[in-house]
Amino acid sequence: MGGTLTVDSAQGRGSTFTVIIPESPGDAAAFAPRAEETRPAYPPGVRVLVVYDNDINLTVAAGLLVEIFGIACDLAHSGPEALEMVTRRDYALVFMDQMMPEMDGVETARRIRAMGGKYADLTIVALTANAVKGTREQLLAAGISDYLTKPIEVSEMDAILRRWIPR
Repeated sequence: MGGTLTVDSAQGRGSTFTVIIPESPGDAAAFAPRAEETRPAYPPGVRVLVVYDNDINLTVAAGLLVEIFGIACDLAHSGPEALEMVTRRDYALVFMDQMMPEMDGVETARRIRAMGGKYADLTIVALTANAVKGTREQLLAAGISDYLTKPIEVSEMDAILRRWIPR
């Protein structure tokens, strides 16, 4: 790329790495999003619940939803907390970690569905690191609407949101 990389290192003092990449003006239009890359605007008031027993993963998922997709979200740290929260507020979608202590995502989804009425049709998307063959079918059979593999890819979350939240 026509740049340089230099290293200044001294034992006990540390190292400094410097990278210089020459930049030249480019065509800004080449970097404009294509029509298929633009994100839909969701209706005002759309809210999502994210259920995760890990604070870092909650922060990442919430950051994506709020900052990239403009969707408000609430956070739950466990299955029992999620059960309580879905009865207090209407959610367009619930992202649910599959593997949680106390009550896993599948059991939490089963209990939400068992409440009947609007809860029977609530969109519940499993967040799972399990991407082996048959996982999707297992989750769907257990009452999960869809699933998203971890780590979360923005494009995959975008596809899930487009599929399940009306615009």
